[in-house]
Amino acid sequence: MFEIKNIYSSPFDLNMTEIEHQSKVVRKIIKIDEDLCTGCGNCIVDCAEAALEIIDGKAKVVNDLFCDGLGACIQGCPEGALEIIEREAAEFDEEAVEKRLETLKSKEQVELEQVKQIVAEHSHQCGCPSSQTMVFDEPEAQNEATGKISSTLRQWPV
Repeated sequence: MFEIKNIYSSPFDLNMTEIEHQSKVVRKIIKIDEDLCTGCGNCIVDCAEAALEIIDGKAKVVNDLFCDGLGACIQGCPEGALEIIEREAAEFDEEAVEKRLETLKSKEQVELEQVKQIVAEHSHQCGCPSSQTMVFDEPEAQNEATGKISSTLRQWPV
């Protein structure tokens, strides 16, 4: 009926010639043990650079450029599938990370607007009666002459 796409499942579009000419250095970078990874996605939430994605049910580094090698993603993994190693990789590129985050944010906004439109089109204008806002009339003034006080309660039981 409705198709909501995962905007985080497609790799970031970056000019590949920039990546090919990127200098490689030996540095700290994340390594993911695919045998231990369950694809829970906790590491993705913890990675501020959006260097990780779930691809084919497993967490993967999208591009070495995006991984800062600090290991913020490690703490979220319940299986211990992530570790920091030293290996030859492209240098961390903060500018590329900023571009990626902007792209993901704009894609997220587009998806949010699409979901809002779907909800608006298929809204039935109904819900639980107790969730409706109700306005009660002002209570009548009490009759002080007879000493009788009328109840101002508006719900049962009185």
